[in-house]
Amino acid sequence: MRECNWSGPNEGRKIIEIGAVKLDGADGLGELIAFENLVHPTRNPIISSYFTDLTGITQTLVDNEATPFRDAITLFEGFVGSDGAPILGFSQHAKFLRHNCALNDLPVRSPIPSSIISPQPSPPPPAATRAAH
Repeated sequence: MRECNWSGPNEGRKIIEIGAVKLDGADGLGELIAFENLVHPTRNPIISSYFTDLTGITQTLVDNEATPFRDAITLFEGFVGSDGAPILGFSQHAKFLRHNCALNDLPVRSPIPSSIISPQPSPPPPAATRAAH
């Protein structure tokens, strides 16, 4: 598998899609509602072939169906709401969100970046416990 460091021409750390689901904690984490929005980047607007191969998202799809970042983040903030529910994501999500707000001259005006929790893997049991099994 080819890896990419996203530092080539038109490969900046841009957000191309925002997706999220709200889960029902009282009902076995069943999905309540989903959010999905393609984002048209204002800088580095060219979708690389690596990205298309990785995600299936094409330049044509972004050109025809994506919304500007400013509108997409507003829609996402509306989806998240202000109920204080935790947002789970990978450790880099908050960093990328802040970076893309800066690229679009937007203040990070919502609690979204600081609310993102990155689940950590459970540590292995102590050696004595493993040996006992």
